[in-house]
Amino acid sequence: ESLFGNILGIVDVFAFFDRTVYSLKNITSYTINLISIWQNEDFLIVCHFREPDEIGHIYGVNSFEYRNQLIKNDMQLGRLLDTLSGETIIIVLGDHGFGCPNQYKHSCSPNTFIVCNVSIPDNLFEVDITPLILNLLSQ
Repeated sequence: ESLFGNILGIVDVFAFFDRTVYSLKNITSYTINLISIWQNEDFLIVCHFREPDEIGHIYGVNSFEYRNQLIKNDMQLGRLLDTLSGETIIIVLGDHGFGCPNQYKHSCSPNTFIVCNVSIPDNLFEVDITPLILNLLSQ
């Protein structure tokens, strides 16, 4: 909690799943529950699936393990998308791009892979994500 400074006092819900209870299904189900509670309100949810990054660093982005993890994540993302209304802005991103000669470093791949259901600029970097979200929320 200390990593997040004083933000915990201003967010409605902060859920951290330690490794003993964390699973893709658990985080997805928890997020779907929040969506159903807030379905008639404006809300922002940040849902983090950590597996692709961890698996990509361990096995490499061309591995069977990484590909299999992306399939699992895609299934959970599909569950989330099925619960959202047509007016929802959806942003899917990674913490960095790939293409480094060394799969354990981020420094040579600053691009953030992003998919969005509204028009956004091309070639976004990690530092562009917060301004993008703030801009979309202000429209």
